[in-house]
Amino acid sequence: MSAADARAAFRVAIDRGLAPGGQLSIWRDGAPVLEDASGLVAAGEGATSLDVVYDLASLTKILATTYLAARALQYGLCALEDAIVRFVPHAPENVTVRQLLEHAAGYAAHLPLHARVPNDMSPQEAHALIVREAARAPLVCPPDTKIIYSDLGFIVLGAALERMFAEPISALVTRQAHGVFFRDVRAASLPHDALEYAPTAHLPLADNEAPVAVPRGVVHDPNARAMGGAAGHAGLFGTATAVSRLMQRWLAASRGDDDAWLRRETVATMWAPSRVPGRARGFDKPSPSGSHTGDVWPADTIGHLGFTGTSAWLSPSLGLSVVLVTNRGCTLAELKAFRREIYAAALVDLA
Repeated sequence: MSAADARAAFRVAIDRGLAPGGQLSIWRDGAPVLEDASGLVAAGEGATSLDVVYDLASLTKILATTYLAARALQYGLCALEDAIVRFVPHAPENVTVRQLLEHAAGYAAHLPLHARVPNDMSPQEAHALIVREAARAPLVCPPDTKIIYSDLGFIVLGAALERMFAEPISALVTRQAHGVFFRDVRAASLPHDALEYAPTAHLPLADNEAPVAVPRGVVHDPNARAMGGAAGHAGLFGTATAVSRLMQRWLAASRGDDDAWLRRETVATMWAPSRVPGRARGFDKPSPSGSHTGDVWPADTIGHLGFTGTSAWLSPSLGLSVVLVTNRGCTLAELKAFRREIYAAALVDLA
């Protein structure tokens, strides 16, 4: 079957102004079904294309941090029940690697840690300061009692992975997860300067605040930006096609077809249900109702959302992944309705 319904829904939404432009990528069993770009790079500019690079926001959590955590577990650099304070000083002694992956450590969702960084501090010092402040932030509930989707937890987890591998997260991703990348100012030079970047609005945390533009190729998330552009919770850039390739590598590894990337048993560990129901390890699961997937995707679906208008969902049983990237300029409520329409259309069309 064709992907005409999903493409039509995507293009209509862009035409309605929910984002200046974006990309939609649908793959099945390792091969592309649809690659589409619609709209403009930015208001008043030329048409976007499949090669334009977008801020992937919290897709960083699955494409970088969760993947590197899986590698660390596979190599024996850590265990799921290891206390995170083993790797990150100032972290609570009762918080584990697993709890961070499952967003069940008890950390708050967000704190504006970037506001604590002095103007004259170097990126390296700012990175260390924010990690320390995130690690020692008071827990808002005991571990394993509640899921709280937490940027703070993934800031701490990203720092732990840097210490496990003894390398910056940006270098690890560049070498091991091809096609997506950080622009880490801690490095000697920023990568991929020749690429065209879609500018991302500095989207407010409240829908009634006005967006403020940030420079092209600079991460929207203020904590990640203050950390030099590379963190465990945000900072990754890429195209929808690059994200699709990585989602399909997860699928191939889960079937035992890509054990050079991850072993089958490692993927099974990461996709196991969280102890507090609702998530997998590092990945989100669709809500039983009101899901961004349109309430029609299978129960085995895993994926993630990104604040800048990105999302990626994979059904292992169908072999189907759908990736949407935009530089949205709409409210979160409008974005959710947009996603639900796209993902429902893609599944009805292709399942």
